[in-house]
Amino acid sequence: MLKKFFKTLFANPVYKIMAALFAVVLWSYVLAIEDPDTDKIVPDVPVSFTNESLLTQKNLVVRGDRSQILTDCDVSVTLPRSLFNSVTPSVLNATANLGRISTKGEFDVPIEVPPPSAFTGVSINTRTPAAIHVEIDELAQKEAVPVHVEFDGALPGGFYNTVPETIPSAISLSGPKQDVDLVSQAVVKLDLSKARGYNDSMMVELRDAEGNVLPNTAFTSVPSVIVKMDVYPKKTVPINQDTLIVGFDKIAQGYQLNASGLHITPSEIEIAGPADILDQIESLDINAVDIQGWRESQQRTVQLRLPDGVIVTQPQPIELYVDITLITRTVRFDDLLVEVRGAQHDHNVIVGPERISVSITASEATVDAISRGDIKPFVDVTDLPPGVHDNFSVQTSLTPEQKQNAVIDFSSPVTVLIEPIE
Repeated sequence: MLKKFFKTLFANPVYKIMAALFAVVLWSYVLAIEDPDTDKIVPDVPVSFTNESLLTQKNLVVRGDRSQILTDCDVSVTLPRSLFNSVTPSVLNATANLGRISTKGEFDVPIEVPPPSAFTGVSINTRTPAAIHVEIDELAQKEAVPVHVEFDGALPGGFYNTVPETIPSAISLSGPKQDVDLVSQAVVKLDLSKARGYNDSMMVELRDAEGNVLPNTAFTSVPSVIVKMDVYPKKTVPINQDTLIVGFDKIAQGYQLNASGLHITPSEIEIAGPADILDQIESLDINAVDIQGWRESQQRTVQLRLPDGVIVTQPQPIELYVDITLITRTVRFDDLLVEVRGAQHDHNVIVGPERISVSITASEATVDAISRGDIKPFVDVTDLPPGVHDNFSVQTSLTPEQKQNAVIDFSSPVTVLIEPIE
């Protein structure tokens, strides 16, 4: 009879549909009332360290890049079917406990995943991988690592950058001793091609003594630095020649400033600064030198007078040379007899020409004080052997005071002939 019932049921399509609907309803009832367990693999569960502070207290630290050490794990769980979609990586807490490590070395730290507290009926089966491999090193610090600035690219033409400043100029860092011992310098890179200034917080790049880059992720702390650098347009302008000196009308009496007696080196200066200020500058002044009372030429190092915000791109000493000369007058005395002095009694001395002209150039006071009788040109032939002596030196009887700052010219050289008297 039962056989006949099923034959009739499956022979009628309506009965088939009703049977399927009844099965679905029955299964839903079983799920709602019974909620059977099922297995699930939860992939890519993040893993983190716990009790790392205990490791630090032991002066130990994990060596290496955390992103490569702490790889995600797959967790196998058994859970009620109703929670199948609720148990995701975000509700699982996978950890590796470092608190049990007390020495440096290499260790496989088990990954621990407790059942999620937000759900009941969930059990943890396996973790893949089951452990995290770590290398533990001594925790070390290094103080006063110098910070250097390197440039990428070049400034466009017509621009100038100031010397970059880093705050601080040296940093301290900590991390595994093997890595800390390698650090020789910290570097900040600036791109000059953008022609912009910097006042930014920037991360440093750590390098060893050979210049090899050390990854910042290898260290527990790498501080940033503030980098300051200005970029300005630049131009070359002359030094104003009209404002170099003052007091030129009060030079010491009897002295004068030569017509071309001012020379400044360099005569042009390259400057940089904000564009609105730079556009207004056509020349630069110096702090003028006061030459009142000067009696001689002098060279002075002078200072530029720069507008606020303007800098010199290539600082160098600026030298001003002031040429001061004595005001002179020339007087000429003609037909002066050349005397002979120092001749031996048995020698005959002939001077040719025997009369010459003498010109004296000196200050007006000196020239006014010299008379014809003061000059007395002469040749000194003391110990001179017999013979012809061309271009012989002529002297005068002027006093040392009269000769001071004086220029004495003779109209022609003289020849001295010395002959023995027989």
